[in-house]
Amino acid sequence: MQKKIENVRRVYRRAISLPLLNVEEIWKKYDIFENEQDKAKAKKNLSDVSVIYMTARSAMREMSSYFALMQQYHPPYDLAVPPQWSENELQYLKVWKEYLTWEKSNPLKLEALGAVRERVRFTYKKALTYLRFYPEVWLEMTDYVNQFDPDMALEIIKDARTVLPESLSVNFMYAELCEIKKDYATCEGIYKGLKDKISHKFQKIETKHERHRKRVMSVGGAESKTEDPSNGEQDHSAAASQDNTSSVTGSDSDESESDDESEAYHSEEEDRSPDFGDNGQGNEMEEESGPVKSAAERALERKLKRLDSRFKAKLDK
Repeated sequence: MQKKIENVRRVYRRAISLPLLNVEEIWKKYDIFENEQDKAKAKKNLSDVSVIYMTARSAMREMSSYFALMQQYHPPYDLAVPPQWSENELQYLKVWKEYLTWEKSNPLKLEALGAVRERVRFTYKKALTYLRFYPEVWLEMTDYVNQFDPDMALEIIKDARTVLPESLSVNFMYAELCEIKKDYATCEGIYKGLKDKISHKFQKIETKHERHRKRVMSVGGAESKTEDPSNGEQDHSAAASQDNTSSVTGSDSDESESDDESEAYHSEEEDRSPDFGDNGQGNEMEEESGPVKSAAERALERKLKRLDSRFKAKLDK
């Protein structure tokens, strides 16, 4: 019976040392348990662990404030999704990072350094359940673990590279850890892989741009051939309809693009407005300086110029 009592006491003391949500209720039950065993010794037994309990209770209240903020900004159904860097996502990340910093400060006043490290590592693993696609969380965890277990840190950054294969920061840290271990062959493979992926992205953008440009030119060229310069009024109405048609055609082709780069080619609202050509004075000036370009040709030039501008912006990005 004495052994059973000691086992129950040990479990109670373990429970009140943790920042559990119901730690206050557990403390009350432990108080009742000690008084049932021996009222004379109960006061001493409770005073021996009261400081530990107070620390756990204080930590629990601080943790609850972090968890409340997490619930305020958490994603739908708490599912890990690639971030779009919205204000809500940034706030969610900020709360998690503040909580991780708090855990690193050893709020439970644990004496064993190994216990503190294990608790922080567990908190990072918990964070990655929700922030799986945030590179900096992986990097921070790797950097923290690398201080006391380089092999484990290398495994962590390997996992990060599996989740975020195109992240430059993740790949650079992986290469750095491999370089420290003098694994130069792996370093070379990492950098070559990154170069190939980025080259493929550029090639994909260039191919898409060229295909889109040819489509615009083919539509614009066909429209310019249908113009009849012998009738001024027909010129103006044809130019208007052709410009509208080419705008709509361009818009339809934009909507048909299926990959992520399609937004770079969407036409602005003003692109859809018809071009009725210049007034009579402008036409006379053009006749003096050289051959007059048709409305469709001018519209085509403007479209190609805008298309090339968006292409350059996409490459820069």
